[in-house]
Amino acid sequence: MKNIEWVTNNTFNEDIVKLFINELRLPSVLAKILVQRGFTDVNQVRKFFHPDLQHLYDPFLLEGMDEAAKLIISEITNNHKILVYGDYDVDGICAAAILKLFFRKLNAFVDIYIPNRLEEGYGVSKNGIDYALQNNFSLIITVDCGITAIEEVDYARSKGLKVIISDHHQPKDILPNADVLINPVLPYSKYPFKSLSGAGVAFKLIQAIAKKLGMTNDITEYLDLVAIATAADIVPLNNENRVLVHYGLENIRNNPRPGVKAILNKASINYEEISVTNIVFAIAPRINAVGRLGNALPSIDILTSNDEDYVVTLAEELNQGNLQRRQLDKQIMEEAVKIIEENELNKNNYIFVLHNDKWHQGVNGIVASRLVEKYYKPAIMLSTVDGLAKGSARSIPGINLFELFKTCEDLLTEFGGHAAAAGVSLKIENIPLLNERLNEILASTVSEDVFVKKINIDSIIQFKDITPKFLKYLDMFAPFGPSNMRPVFLCENVKFTKIRSNPNNHFIAYCTQENCKTTFEATGYSLADKLTIDNLDATYDIVFSIGYVTKDTVVTPQLNIKDIRLHK
Repeated sequence: MKNIEWVTNNTFNEDIVKLFINELRLPSVLAKILVQRGFTDVNQVRKFFHPDLQHLYDPFLLEGMDEAAKLIISEITNNHKILVYGDYDVDGICAAAILKLFFRKLNAFVDIYIPNRLEEGYGVSKNGIDYALQNNFSLIITVDCGITAIEEVDYARSKGLKVIISDHHQPKDILPNADVLINPVLPYSKYPFKSLSGAGVAFKLIQAIAKKLGMTNDITEYLDLVAIATAADIVPLNNENRVLVHYGLENIRNNPRPGVKAILNKASINYEEISVTNIVFAIAPRINAVGRLGNALPSIDILTSNDEDYVVTLAEELNQGNLQRRQLDKQIMEEAVKIIEENELNKNNYIFVLHNDKWHQGVNGIVASRLVEKYYKPAIMLSTVDGLAKGSARSIPGINLFELFKTCEDLLTEFGGHAAAAGVSLKIENIPLLNERLNEILASTVSEDVFVKKINIDSIIQFKDITPKFLKYLDMFAPFGPSNMRPVFLCENVKFTKIRSNPNNHFIAYCTQENCKTTFEATGYSLADKLTIDNLDATYDIVFSIGYVTKDTVVTPQLNIKDIRLHK
């Protein structure tokens, strides 16, 4: 990776900053950050600081929602069997669990079908449709998939099945001929928010059905699953998603469902302190693991069961699956890095297109993400499945994978996804052509600057500014995630004491600054080599976010350092 560039944002309207300071009693640093992030009036900030379920949009603003709700109610009324067709990732699993739990309450006959990743691959499959036919299902509802399933939907409907597609992925030029399509990113959609997760769309569906039925009982009990899916799927945590995740986290803190509690216990996380970070690094990998390795049904069971002994057993199964996944991940990452490092042409590519017959396709996406982290370039990891190269791609800001793959459609048998993450399959003999074309396109259309990792700094700060009042208001920015990242600060002329590092190049230390009596604990991952441990008189500039650490029940702020430089 090239040198990391620090980018400081100094653009803000002074008058609005003063307004926020005076009206909301905000610390000036945080007032500036809000203005930099697009806030322009006091009520907008109040709404941001105090998410409310009343801020959710009417589900019937989604095109197709009225027809979908009517069709589902009719099927339930007539005792017809409904098959919820999910995906094997966290979003698809949570979305399927939401519909199953809700339909159960309506006394519907409902079952879930999750394709086996290794045997069927992503999305709606003929196997899944045949399962519905063999078991006398009348209606298939897809969640988190289906918007590109043109032939599969035609097949299902030719056999007399009704099909509702609920998805959030980008459609292609041709849409499936389903009975109903629900997707906020459809070309004709006027829905005010385009970034719902698959589980978010599923929640809007049950919201609509509840309205149709005049249900007065609370459907917010499912928001824990929406929050887990939304955080895990790395969609923007603003607008409607902010409200959904806020209340979902509250559900987990106050009354976690048995399966979620069992997963958190296995990960040694206190559910009362749950955060988006815990979801991304502890809950999501465990739910994902068994689906990545083949069969995702244990993840469905743990989220839909109330049997406390059973979910403890399942939590252990998910934990073992995650350990197995991590071993595969480590091995394949080492092999991928070796391929890159031993070939100068590969090393200098703008995008890595890597293939190995034996790589486990279930961890391709994870390894692609790690390659992006290591080299700061897009990466495509491919395995051989049924004679085709199939795999996952991950990208960096400024390079849209979905649009990139559209320019290579003639070389691909299938693709789908988002700007930053996508799935792809192609004939093995086309891999060199794909590699060549993608690199040619990026060489001619993308500037070198895109490949320089940038740390965007929200504000310069002094340690003396990090007061209890400051931290109280900073906490109100949560939940953090894409489009509402944890603020990043720059503090200059800092000294480190009591530095402890480990063989993985991580360190923990204490930071001090002149004219401030407070000493802060700090951690730095893969940064120990940037500290001059034998010269404690050296001063540094540090870029960091602020989190918390609990020791002996005492919670104190902790600086999570992103980069360090010697102070000049």
